[in-house]
Amino acid sequence: EFIFSSAEILAIKKSVAEDHETEIVKTLNLVNGKQNIIATFNKTVYVADKSFYKEKLNARKSNN
Repeated sequence: EFIFSSAEILAIKKSVAEDHETEIVKTLNLVNGKQNIIATFNKTVYVADKSFYKEKLNARKSNN
């Protein structure tokens, strides 16, 4: 599970409004029953506005 703060959500919205897309990297810890960290993962979340993403997919399809 990863959680976004209100400040992070506002920053994401601002970034997408300005650049049409953004990537966020969140760190996740896998813990056991005793809450000891077993592994740490970095998860990349891609966010884009719908029209930009559709154009990006179409451009990728036409290049293949």
